[in-house]
Amino acid sequence: MLTNSGLGVTIIEKNEMCMGVTANTTAKLTSQHGLFYSYLINNFSKNFAKKYLTANENAISLVKTIIEKENIECDFETQDAFVYTKVESELPKIKEEVDAMELLGFDAEFVEQLPLPFPVLRSY
Repeated sequence: MLTNSGLGVTIIEKNEMCMGVTANTTAKLTSQHGLFYSYLINNFSKNFAKKYLTANENAISLVKTIIEKENIECDFETQDAFVYTKVESELPKIKEEVDAMELLGFDAEFVEQLPLPFPVLRSY
């Protein structure tokens, strides 16, 4: 554990602590932010999207490395990320995002069944 490490920590919240993002977080680390990579490719570039993806993946790897190196007891675990829809008209957007992720060299797939307690049309 990091004790007396000399590190300073600042939590910034707009109005009151634990009332905005810090109040409702799931404490997850992810490089999958909804349907975002196709947007980055289309509005910026493939290179820009790849840098964004790589930065997110590197951040997650760094957290995992720190947890292991410092022997921090926590519930960190790696899980798959899913984007799903219950609306048929959203399917092309999800397929476009899968294609974008594959273009960036990231493992993504279009599936029809998920282990969720409600029906979904498609997901990745």
